Amino acid sequence: MADPSFNFRVGLALRRALPYYNDAGPQSEFFEAATHATSAASGVSQLASGKDAEGKAWLADMGVSGIGPLQAAARLGEMESCRCMVELGFDINAGSQLGTHNSFGCCCVGWKTGCCKDKQDGQNEKAQLKLCGDKAVKRKDYRGASNFYSQAIEMDPTDATLYSNRSLCHLQMTEAEAALFDAEFCIQLRPEWIKGYYRKGAALMLLKKHEKACDAFMAGLKLEPGNAEMEKALREAIEAMKKHHVATKSFKPSD
Repeated sequence: MADPSFNFRVGLALRRALPYYNDAGPQSEFFEAATHATSAASGVSQLASGKDAEGKAWLADMGVSGIGPLQAAARLGEMESCRCMVELGFDINAGSQLGTHNSFGCCCVGWKTGCCKDKQDGQNEKAQLKLCGDKAVKRKDYRGASNFYSQAIEMDPTDATLYSNRSLCHLQMTEAEAALFDAEFCIQLRPEWIKGYYRKGAALMLLKKHEKACDAFMAGLKLEPGNAEMEKALREAIEAMKKHHVATKSFKPSD
């Protein structure tokens, strides 16, 4: 079975070798900025500056081997670029085969033959990786589980469950920023799913951002009123926020 990450990297390399690549316009510039290690976040911000939602949607309507700029950045490990695009409101599926129409499909890099078979094999392998991750979580091997989920995300960067599960691993390892990033990605992929908001709230609690944690838990409760786990988390966040305010008021700097 072809490695999706390898296929994508080859597709990107081939595209960059095309004679018309440097004259491809703002969309290509944006894709390049999103996947360029040295200046990803700053380049993305600069190109998106001043654009409304429609303008951003057009800018991101570009893909390589069926993968859009945000998904491409995730596969290449450009986390700052991913975070920047999420914060700017870019659609995770923009430019991909799951999103808009202007993608360079598998056929553009010579992989049309056997594409359906590879896709099915990829789904099977992703399921196996997720299962290994789930088993590792049960053993409390959160680092190992995180690695399995990361490999599964490489194969399918649009699966919200994988980001939720990896966020849990980061939480257990007290890696709050990474947990928050995965939670926010999960929410963007499945905004109607309560789990993403729970993970986000938990990450914000770990960061001592209690007020924002309350907002996340309340957003989850709007989706599923009466959820006992979310209500308990909200009460704890409110209590922590009160204690923080009391501690702040009672603190007197020494002369």
